[in-house]
Amino acid sequence: MKPHLVAQQTLVRMLFDPEFAARVRRDPADALPELPSTLRAQLAAIDPRALKLDRLLQRRVLRALFDELKASTTLFLARSKKLASLDGFFAAPAFHDAILRARPLVLAYADFIDALPIERALCEARRMRPPRPDGRIHRAPGVVPIATTQGALATLQQCEQYLFEVGRMPAVALCDDAPPLQLAARAHDATPLYLVTVPGDAGHSLVTIDEATWALIAALPQAPSRALQPLVDDEIAVAT
Repeated sequence: MKPHLVAQQTLVRMLFDPEFAARVRRDPADALPELPSTLRAQLAAIDPRALKLDRLLQRRVLRALFDELKASTTLFLARSKKLASLDGFFAAPAFHDAILRARPLVLAYADFIDALPIERALCEARRMRPPRPDGRIHRAPGVVPIATTQGALATLQQCEQYLFEVGRMPAVALCDDAPPLQLAARAHDATPLYLVTVPGDAGHSLVTIDEATWALIAALPQAPSRALQPLVDDEIAVAT
């Protein structure tokens, strides 16, 4: 990758990760061995105050990520008990890797919080692009197979119910007797559940499928075969 592009990525990391920015200032050669000395010096010379002008930058990014992974974020905070634990995302390898590889930030965030499979799959589905023609059968854009459990689905539903109830009066979070997130016994149901995301005019929906169908979809892309033709007919897969 060209040095100026690496420098741009480094600046993004410095904006979000104060500890990394401090490392760059303290020892640019050690923090940025892949950059020429001139670019290292320029990055190390950035006034720290300039990186702190937007004090709500992290919070706004986290809010956008939360909107796509609400239940998973709720579970993460229920475990950590600290809002500041989310700030650790910007110092995590998942964030750095997303910046370096131009990977969707929401998928890196999903890795960091160990997102529920259903929410993660919906994030992937919203970002799928049409496959390149190569003569094989591919998943249609927006189609992601999910192997999960009945308990994971119940957990997702209970988190959504909790957020709905608390959202009617968010100030209750300030109270010592604020309602906690309590998962019912069905959240621990280990019964396998196979789903697939299906795009529609109103967004993506979830459809229950059997294990055999899940396996066919999960194995794509594949060479054309009679077994895959029903998936093409149902627009779950596309021939390229």
